[in-house]
Amino acid sequence: MNSKDKYYLIFFIIFIYILNMGHIAQQDVYNLYYLPLAKSISNHSTYSINGVSYSYPMWGYSILMSICNIFAQYSAILLFQLILCFFAIQSFYKIFELKFRKYHFVLLLPFVALCTVKWNDAIVASLIIIYIDLLLKSLKSNTLKDIIFSGVVLGVILNFRSEYLLLIPLQIIILFSFKSVRANVSFIRHCVLYLTTFMVLLPWGIRNYIEFDNFKLTSSNGASVMYISLGQLEDNIWNIKAKDESAFAFVKKKGIKDPYSIKGEEILKDEFYKNISNNPIEYLKKMLSNSLDFVIGGVYTGEYGSIFIPKTDRIRIDNSINKANGAAKFDVIMKQSMQSKYPIIFEKLILVLYRLIWATILILFLYTLYRQKWDYISLIVLAFFIHKLIIVSGIQYEYRHINSIYLLILGIVLKRIPQKV
Repeated sequence: MNSKDKYYLIFFIIFIYILNMGHIAQQDVYNLYYLPLAKSISNHSTYSINGVSYSYPMWGYSILMSICNIFAQYSAILLFQLILCFFAIQSFYKIFELKFRKYHFVLLLPFVALCTVKWNDAIVASLIIIYIDLLLKSLKSNTLKDIIFSGVVLGVILNFRSEYLLLIPLQIIILFSFKSVRANVSFIRHCVLYLTTFMVLLPWGIRNYIEFDNFKLTSSNGASVMYISLGQLEDNIWNIKAKDESAFAFVKKKGIKDPYSIKGEEILKDEFYKNISNNPIEYLKKMLSNSLDFVIGGVYTGEYGSIFIPKTDRIRIDNSINKANGAAKFDVIMKQSMQSKYPIIFEKLILVLYRLIWATILILFLYTLYRQKWDYISLIVLAFFIHKLIIVSGIQYEYRHINSIYLLILGIVLKRIPQKV
């Protein structure tokens, strides 16, 4: 990107940020967990809320918020996200060897929209691009310096989203199943990357061992997500609703208050495995349904109607839309005042448009993988793609979860298009 294009990109990021300032996606988690935990770190050097230690969520986002508070305020995390977004997009063009075109702004919107949300995935999506840039460099150079830098960034990612632990075995298997990789990359040296990753994640495990007598390297909400995800099929055989309240209600029957606690996680994990072992066909149906949603469900594109609608009204409207089914969702929107109705219609039209764009990009991606000669970047993106598909189909689908790999899929497609287009 030349200097002029970079200025356009900065303007575009700021423009999307302003339009999406009223977003409510993930803000319950931000207000109930990230912000109180960040204040706990800043004021008491503890990871707790009201004196109670937490093992959910991973502490990366709250630590970063507490650092932002030293120089400005907690909400300055958004400024950090936008800066990181800017550099990640530049790395994106470098990684995939792309020439910037003005129409790319349309394609970049879902990634930028994600980066304007106060949520750990906004950081992770950018760090993934930076990690891949460093990983490619380490695969080509085989130097310990590049390998260690890659491991540090992957370790930082895991301190934000621990489900990327599953990426490690996938990445090793996919990379070293190809003779060209085995011939040019030292497996022993490459494993230093994952040793470095483990060392960066180790403090979280040690802290959990001290606090809970459990050397746990992941967040303790995983089993809750697994359990409520069984309710993503309507009229499911388990009679579970895909809401957090379902997990709270179940562990309460077992005498546990918090489903996100380590004890709550153990109970819900056992129940999850028991349910799918007793009804594997039902679980398979859920996986197929989620996989289809992965293709046609689209990506997060922002909540631009919220800038015109009071927050309390927007939350009420969204709750009503989510409770409705099929065409009834449109009826809910049409019953709102003009101030609310038209901004939401405009927002939903954008969402529908990007459903088509995402499905097209994904189909082209799969076709490209089938037709192309495999190189390092293709193998790395394939590992991320399979990782996301496993998480989405096997556990939980939310369209905003797709955004973290959106640029990777887009990059493979654009790379195969003649650069004059």
